Amino acid sequence: MRKAAALSAGAVLVIAGGWFWLSTDKQPGTQAEIEPRRAEIEPQETRPFRGPSGTISQSTIPPPDASLPPALSIATGKTSNIEHRALPRSAPLIIELDLGVPNQIGPRPTRILATSDGRVLELNGTVGESKPQANKLAIDTEWLKPDRYVIEVQTTEMVHIPLRRYILNVK
Repeated sequence: MRKAAALSAGAVLVIAGGWFWLSTDKQPGTQAEIEPRRAEIEPQETRPFRGPSGTISQSTIPPPDASLPPALSIATGKTSNIEHRALPRSAPLIIELDLGVPNQIGPRPTRILATSDGRVLELNGTVGESKPQANKLAIDTEWLKPDRYVIEVQTTEMVHIPLRRYILNVK
């Protein structure tokens, strides 16, 4: 019985000591105290992702109308294949990406990464009212070469990393 009481008293002392130690820890309160800490935490410069070749392209093709039928549909986390010779020559390739859950209507920032040469294409897709769980992209077919592409879409989901990824193989 005495051992249990001694252990309980020891536990109470440890908890009280920890609480006292944490409550007396000096927290910065003034702007002059916060700024030096901010410099330690935040990076000095932010650089966009660049592949080995260092090329980032911005798409000049406007996002497709949500009513256009897609040439290709890809589910979240899935891989889709298309033949290079089957790509349309006079129009962009329309791809529909299944976002899995409804998203806000409007443009969705999208990035396409070529795995072999590091090229990056940044564009906006369209989430339409008729299908709020789908993002439609219009990709310039001249930019697509036989390669494996990773497509990343920034979603409006309330998660830690709101990105969906898809794989497109152009053979």
